[in-house]
Amino acid sequence: MKKTLVSLAVASAALTSAHTFAYEPGDFIVRAGAVTVAPDADSDPIAIPALGVPPVNGTSVDVDNNTQLGLTLTYMLSSSLGVEVLAATPFTHNITADLSPLGLSRSAQVGETTHLPPTVSAMWYPMGSADTFKPYLGA
Repeated sequence: MKKTLVSLAVASAALTSAHTFAYEPGDFIVRAGAVTVAPDADSDPIAIPALGVPPVNGTSVDVDNNTQLGLTLTYMLSSSLGVEVLAATPFTHNITADLSPLGLSRSAQVGETTHLPPTVSAMWYPMGSADTFKPYLGA
């Protein structure tokens, strides 16, 4: 759901020339859109040391996903390779524990975390710089 703001700003001028969309070394691309952080929520069985409860099979911890507004800035190293940096509003995740195997409530909120994930990506535009449709891969 990322949009190229630079391309949208020059869309009316670009209708007459596909070359307007070509990326060159040194170009900057700004995008805005939804960014989701989906944590790996696998956990080992839970122990509750304060109550003297050892780890019990079936108990687990889960961390929910969160979606925020994100902005990305890409600097083009060549016509098909760029480096991207993510800026986003803070992500907040609720942490819940499934304690039903202990005979307690089904789940209980045991914490919350807020963070800003530092993200730098390499972006590759495989279809060349003169195409108006620009799919890309990032890592």
